[in-house]
Formats: sequence, structure tokens, C-alpha cells
Amino acid sequence: MAPSSPPGIGPRLHLHRQHFDLVVAGTKAIEVRVKYSHLADLATGEVIRFRIKGTDEDL
Repeated sequence: MAPSSPPGIGPRLHLHRQHFDLVVAGTKAIEVRVKYSHLADLATGEVIRFRIKGTDEDL
């Protein structure tokens, strides 16, 4: 299970650099994920943090 986050802050999900850059540019607005067990408690309105896969760079 993923570490606990502050209220309203959801999980950190990893993206490849090319997809991360599209999110930052505003041209990629939808990210689809399978509802894995670590995402089971994700609720409407939670903030999802994205990280470039293999780095410490977050969005």
C-alpha cells in the first residue's frame, strides 16, 4: 500500500518524460489508469501528483 498523503492530496503517479511534458504544456488533459489496489482509495477532488519516471521531478 502507498504511504499516506495529507487530506485532499492523492497518490504520486509516474509518467514518461514525453507524457509529462504534454501535461505541463496543457495539451494532455486526460490520463487513464487501471484502478490498482494503491489507487482504490482515490476520491473525487483529490490532487494527483505526477513525477517523471526515474527522476525526482514532480508536477
